[in-house]
Amino acid sequence: MLYTNLERSKNPIERRSILLRINENRYRGNENKLNRQKILYTIIPYIFDDEFQVALDAGKVSDNIFELQTRFNYWIGQFEASHGDIVAFYQMFEEEKAQRLDIINKFLNIIINKNKIVET
Repeated sequence: MLYTNLERSKNPIERRSILLRINENRYRGNENKLNRQKILYTIIPYIFDDEFQVALDAGKVSDNIFELQTRFNYWIGQFEASHGDIVAFYQMFEEEKAQRLDIINKFLNIIINKNKIVET
């Protein structure tokens, strides 16, 4: 039923919520994996390719967002190579959820920007 609702949903907030519910069912016995998926689904800029394509076509995607979206697993790997497991990193802060996610996003942007400097 959740997958059917996901296919029918046009609202990106609802889609993200449904994906999180699917993951809660899938990883109900593995809290660390569930927490990881929640963090990753929250920090990825666009959950679905069609949403990303609309933003891309409208010229509303920055270089860093483009990098993060198109090479998400790579950048998460780079983050974890520098800062350790993303779940442990997230949990070590006492700030509110939004502030923790903002810290992770800032570090991801720093990593992406450093990579741009190395490439040029």
